[in-house]
Amino acid sequence: MRAWILIKVKPPMEHRVLELLQQERRITYGGVVFGAYDLIVEIEANDTRELEEVVDFIRRLPDVLESMTLIVTREFSRARRSHKES
Repeated sequence: MRAWILIKVKPPMEHRVLELLQQERRITYGGVVFGAYDLIVEIEANDTRELEEVVDFIRRLPDVLESMTLIVTREFSRARRSHKES
């Protein structure tokens, strides 16, 4: 199962939290974003128990204030363009 999690953190801790998120192997993508939330991550989990473990990991990180989990129920994919880190 795939899910996206939006994360709000204490400013200016976005880059620090992004680095910490790399410790969790089921997080397959992470990025800093503009808007109501500061970070977005993609999760690949085998079941809801694993998803809950990842969400708990994120919520326990220092400087994380809030999160919103969006579980994918149906999807399609197009080839992604590679973007260099700015």
